[in-house]
Amino acid sequence: MRNVRREWQAELKSTLTGTRDAVPEWVPHLAEGDDAGYHLPGSAVWAVHGDMPTIVAGIRALLMQSLHPGALAGVHDHSRFREDPLGRLAGTIRWIFTVSYGSTAAARSASDWVLRLHGTVRGEYVDGHGVTRSYAANDPELLRWVHIAFTDAFLSAHKLWAGRSRAALMRMSANGPRPAG
Repeated sequence: MRNVRREWQAELKSTLTGTRDAVPEWVPHLAEGDDAGYHLPGSAVWAVHGDMPTIVAGIRALLMQSLHPGALAGVHDHSRFREDPLGRLAGTIRWIFTVSYGSTAAARSASDWVLRLHGTVRGEYVDGHGVTRSYAANDPELLRWVHIAFTDAFLSAHKLWAGRSRAALMRMSANGPRPAG
């Protein structure tokens, strides 16, 4: 089982970063800066983002985010997900890790970059009642939806799977998930 897990992790790492063994070029830069950033070692953010359930959570977050018609329209109309879905995902992972583990300056810079990218993401969609509505990726309501979906997904995955033994995870996968407790 251990070899299968390592192989899966290596394949996943290769898919998302382009390398099975080396650290992505941007990761060492997370240790640079004049401060520890917004989230300190040992914080809840480090605990939640520092384990494999984060990958499952990311998929859940994307699915939840797509339930907002403005978010879905923005991705459909402006994202490069069709041409490079894993590259798009890798960019999101890089932003999350930079905000989680980087200095305050690195987190601000990464977030400013995302805001600039999203600045041109605007358009219209037709809602379920046939009404044309506008959307903008930097709209505070839409940003709230996206960030709440991230938070819910990461905390839910962490609550279900973090710190569980491999034997417990195997039982859960055979019998379905059970509440922690």
